[in-house]
Amino acid sequence: MLKFGFPRKLRLTDNNDIRQVCRKGRKISSPLAAVFFYPNQLGHSRLCVSVAKKQISKAWRRNTIKRIARESFRFQQHQLPHQDIVIVVFKPLAALDKKQLREVINAQWQKLIPYSKSA
Repeated sequence: MLKFGFPRKLRLTDNNDIRQVCRKGRKISSPLAAVFFYPNQLGHSRLCVSVAKKQISKAWRRNTIKRIARESFRFQQHQLPHQDIVIVVFKPLAALDKKQLREVINAQWQKLIPYSKSA
């Protein structure tokens, strides 16, 4: 049975790992967010969501964006190849409601899947 949790091992928390993904990894960009990804040998994907205070000033909005991104990742994690993934959010994303935000993030996962299989 598939598990859809988001335990600590699925979180990309080490600064060196995050830098490596952003420097050496591939990038899918849109006006709303950039997704960096880099293969790992862990047997599962890991996620980091970066929402800068300078881009989105309200803490509740930053937390909502991160929460929705993590929730979306939980449900898509079994379709994604073994990658370290960093999502960098841009200011226009703050104007979207929760439903639109989910759609945008899910669209990013769909763009990521073909790239990841060839990486």
